[in-house]
Amino acid sequence: MQRKQFIKFTGATGAFTLMGGAAWLLQSCNGQNKSDMTATGIKIMEGDFSTPLPSPPAFDLKNTTAFEAKQTQVEILKGKKTNVYGYYDGMLGKTFVVNKGDVINLQFTNSLQLPTNIHWHGLLIPSEMDGFPSAVTQPGAAFQYKFTVNQRAGTYWYHPHPDGLTAEQLYQGLPGFFIVRDEEETALKLPGGDNEIAFLIQDRRFHNVGAFNYAPNVD
Repeated sequence: MQRKQFIKFTGATGAFTLMGGAAWLLQSCNGQNKSDMTATGIKIMEGDFSTPLPSPPAFDLKNTTAFEAKQTQVEILKGKKTNVYGYYDGMLGKTFVVNKGDVINLQFTNSLQLPTNIHWHGLLIPSEMDGFPSAVTQPGAAFQYKFTVNQRAGTYWYHPHPDGLTAEQLYQGLPGFFIVRDEEETALKLPGGDNEIAFLIQDRRFHNVGAFNYAPNVD
């Protein structure tokens, strides 16, 4: 695959770009026959994907007060609907952009059928706000996350961390970016806006009907 084609099909025009999975990229590069099948999923080729692929929106978390984990449907493979988890009406989480020193006061609602929570990966926050595996929000319930952003600028991320369910919920689509700005970064005058692109590359297997094939093993 040529570089220009890669950029085109990953939809690299916004602040957050989703690529359908490494399986698609590998099949596109090695030219294997589309009809080949594996025991655990279907082969995915470049032309099988809806384009552009979904790009979760960016939000200023300081001015956001409500946040929900829920199941929706998106078209990842052409003509097929896939049930996914997300923190908005689509797959994955919103890209939150905050400044060092911002106070986050966020009511999280769990609209999934499973317990879940949010672990703010890499953030220096109180333990009761950090989404430990045992600190879950039950289906239909809510939890108030409140903390001060207290670390240097960087690209962090958030994801569910319930005991025994973390991998499955990530696979279904729940990670998201958490970008912190500070004065030190601003002084560097780095490229921003359309020139700043964050890639999240994930591997997926699909059933013939278009559903994710989540089939972990001990290997």
